[in-house]
Amino acid sequence: MTASKPAFVFLIEDGFAMLPFTAAIEVLRLANKLTSSGHYSYHVSSLGDARVTASNGVGIDPSRPIAQMGREDRIVVVSGDGVCQARNVGHSSFLHKATRYGHELWGLSSGVVRLAQAGVLSGRSVSAHWEDIPYLEQNFPSITVTSSLFTFSQKIATCAGGLSAADLMLSHLRLAGPAPLADEISARLILDGTRAGRVVQKLPTRLKYRSSSPKVQLALELMDGFMDEPLPISEIAAKVAVSQRQLERLFMTELGKTPKQLYLELRLESARYDVLVSTRPITSIGLDYGFNPNSFARNYVKMFGITPKADRAGAKGQAPHKQG
Repeated sequence: MTASKPAFVFLIEDGFAMLPFTAAIEVLRLANKLTSSGHYSYHVSSLGDARVTASNGVGIDPSRPIAQMGREDRIVVVSGDGVCQARNVGHSSFLHKATRYGHELWGLSSGVVRLAQAGVLSGRSVSAHWEDIPYLEQNFPSITVTSSLFTFSQKIATCAGGLSAADLMLSHLRLAGPAPLADEISARLILDGTRAGRVVQKLPTRLKYRSSSPKVQLALELMDGFMDEPLPISEIAAKVAVSQRQLERLFMTELGKTPKQLYLELRLESARYDVLVSTRPITSIGLDYGFNPNSFARNYVKMFGITPKADRAGAKGQAPHKQG
């Protein structure tokens, strides 16, 4: 490894996810453009310096041989489908060596899995795509896996993938670059601000609440489809062909909550996501999920322990922090 100007080195492999790769690079490209500098340099590399094909079929040629990576460079690992089925011995060996050299390691999307397989995440709290979380929890019990969009810790950064890669990079720039830079880049990318790392991934209801009862699953799908104009529980019961009392028994048996309780939680969780990631008026968000202003604030505080306004302020103002 030769000495060179610090840069982001994107380490990609066949099947890697294109969206987080391009989302992170676009932030860096705009950072260079807006500052009229090459301070935020980046390169694309692959083991063996071979052409790599993304999961969408687009081929990418490395822009720099991996052997020319500088000692201070950050290595950004981007992977994709199939990483949970087969380990990449070459990646594990390379990342282990990079850790010994003191490189900062980032994992985007299933790149987090490659970092785990290399044994460099032990004892850490990380973010991962919800599809990879079961594999990581089962195979790497020493790692604390969260559903947060991204996580920073000492020499390690991880994100769930997709557009959260842009959030991760923008949050990094908020610490490392001029204060207005991240906001200007967000505007150029038509992003509604930068989401904080603590914002959790928005999972499909069918995956968040699993039930062996087809009636419960159908009821959950109806709840998910009628967030803005909540259906009466009696109507949901009629649509799934059971009595309201029977539906309540099924929910308590399968999920430990009544349909009314769970429906309220679903609406509040969806509303909270909008509160944290958008700049829309909080009153409008509450109305979108069937709440009047007073009931929205009251139920929000009861569930999350904080007002919507304070929750948003904390999310918008939170900078990534270093952990041991």
